[in-house]
Amino acid sequence: MYPLPSGRAHYEGLKSAFVDFPRLLRTLRSDRHTGYVRLSGSGYSGFILLHEGMPLEAVCSNGAAVQGEESFLQIRRHMDSGDGVLDVIELNGDTVQALARLFTGPPIFTGLLGRFVNLEALLEYLSEEQLDGSVIVNGASEVGVILMQQGAVLGAYTESQPTWDKATTAVAALAAERTSRIEVKGGASRVAPIDVDAALARPY
Repeated sequence: MYPLPSGRAHYEGLKSAFVDFPRLLRTLRSDRHTGYVRLSGSGYSGFILLHEGMPLEAVCSNGAAVQGEESFLQIRRHMDSGDGVLDVIELNGDTVQALARLFTGPPIFTGLLGRFVNLEALLEYLSEEQLDGSVIVNGASEVGVILMQQGAVLGAYTESQPTWDKATTAVAALAAERTSRIEVKGGASRVAPIDVDAALARPY
């Protein structure tokens, strides 16, 4: 799972046992919330990306990463069992759309050795190509992400520095590590939302 950037916290550290999951989602939909809902538990993590209250993507990991409606159902199962703590984070719409593309976009380049790649030149090329996508750097100890929209850098962050930043300095430092690997992903400009009502009606 790729890391997520930090944002404005509406709720942090809520015990999931105290939260009515369907009601929370309906409230966020009526509030047209844009950002993500993240659930963290023992050996488990998952999140749902929301754009104006509509879930664009769900991703979870319980030993293996799962995406889409199946991930939504797993998160619902963990919520109903009261496993973990919940955060509700606000981000802007462009960032959420870019994050959805990060998890759903097809790879363009994979396995590039950072010590052979000029990251600045790569970003310049992707700008010329007007990429809607992302650059992911897997360093020795953490992952960094640069999100792009029509070739422009929307922002960058790393696991240890999740604060959203227009500068790519922290990610570039990871790319300079001898063992780093770089991946570039692209994607469509919009992602189809998950049908929440249908997913909540499904047995799990």
